[in-house]
Amino acid sequence: MPESDSLCEVDRKVVAEIRGVGTVDLYSRLVELFRTGSSEALAQLRAALETSAFPPARAVCHRLKSSAANVGALAFSRQVGLLEQRCVEGDLARAQDLLEGLQAAHTGLMRKLALS
Repeated sequence: MPESDSLCEVDRKVVAEIRGVGTVDLYSRLVELFRTGSSEALAQLRAALETSAFPPARAVCHRLKSSAANVGALAFSRQVGLLEQRCVEGDLARAQDLLEGLQAAHTGLMRKLALS
């Protein structure tokens, strides 16, 4: 599993592309939506995995993966994709490990996104 710091990386190309669209600060709005949505998604994932509810967990992963990619959090998005796959496979132990890593990285990721 990648170190927590690597999950906090933000792809500058994605940020630049979004910031170049229109006159409204679209990127800041996307980051704020991601902040609230990702916090909720991580809580939903924790609850789903506590009861081994893999189909709902997989659905949450799918949405979170896309949201993370949309703000340039590509490493985080890839890790969510791995978690989604573990949910498909029903691998609870590995899914919980991946979720813990994502939760550990989330605060640092949000800090980096805010500075991007």
